[in-house]
Amino acid sequence: MTPPGSPEDHETDCLHRHAPLVYAVLRRVPHPTSLREDLVQEGFIALLEALRAYDVARGPAFSTFAIPRIWGRMRHVTRSGARRFAHESLSGCVRGEVPTDPFDHVDARVFWEQALAALPPSDAILLQQRFEEGWDERRIAHRLLTSQSTVSRRLRRVLLRLHQQLTADAAQSKSMPERD
Repeated sequence: MTPPGSPEDHETDCLHRHAPLVYAVLRRVPHPTSLREDLVQEGFIALLEALRAYDVARGPAFSTFAIPRIWGRMRHVTRSGARRFAHESLSGCVRGEVPTDPFDHVDARVFWEQALAALPPSDAILLQQRFEEGWDERRIAHRLLTSQSTVSRRLRRVLLRLHQQLTADAAQSKSMPERD
């Protein structure tokens, strides 16, 4: 146990006092439910780092100093989460691998084509370039005359929307009674 008044005791007290910042930022970062725990953990890591780096003499309020750090850390996690989803799920479909449950009964190529058909043409082309043709984000950005970060954000939004649609479809198919 740390003695009262120790630096660790002060850090713990500050973490508890400023914990609502983490949850306030979490509400503003679009994320799948599956990443919530990771985002909270990363948010508290960023909050602790901000506490340790904050200098009262420099000026801004602590919240002004901490929020961009928490936001950045959470955005990094959501970007890497979207990339991981894209790589594991959609790349497997493109290669002809059968998707994991609940779609393991669907032919992967049909699944991929149906997913693309459900998207606006510009989003479908974006996914085809990325996953079928193997283009990196920088090459896509060059072709579209935009920045790599814009392509990254578009991919993340499209993949998140696709993931939500597939999750909703899976939940709906599970709730439907089986026919004999």
